[in-house]
Amino acid sequence: MLRLSVLLTMVLAASGAQAEWMVNASKGYAFDAPPGWRMARPDYVLESRNGASLTQISLPPANGRGLKRVNYAATMMAGMRAGYRRTAQEFSMNGEGWQAYVTVFREPTRYGIGPRNVLQFVTKAGEQYRLFYLALPAREWNQNPARYKKLLASYRIK
Repeated sequence: MLRLSVLLTMVLAASGAQAEWMVNASKGYAFDAPPGWRMARPDYVLESRNGASLTQISLPPANGRGLKRVNYAATMMAGMRAGYRRTAQEFSMNGEGWQAYVTVFREPTRYGIGPRNVLQFVTKAGEQYRLFYLALPAREWNQNPARYKKLLASYRIK
């Protein structure tokens, strides 16, 4: 009887684990965050239990530049300011009303933090561009990149 009770509790808990929309109402976007993610700060920083985080960084005006040029400028900035090393991994994404370009970086090793990858996610919706960084342990990206691509693909304009 105890085994049945434990099994039933596990099944009910697992079925209740659903993704949750994390909305930034002031900026008009949302991500469908997997179970275990939470809003870490009111300025829209999402964090997961495994040490991954997603944050938005302000971009200067695009002044008529296309998505690839805005991504290139952001990539140069990430390399110079944060010391990120660009990997050979780049890909484009799109969703309802938006396009994006993703560049994968290797973050410099810092004291007490293991190797990490950073995904630069530059989005374009109409004439509006946004820049997000998804930082995560390198082993997470290497073992299951589809999980993190799914998080980025869940981006919605509200």
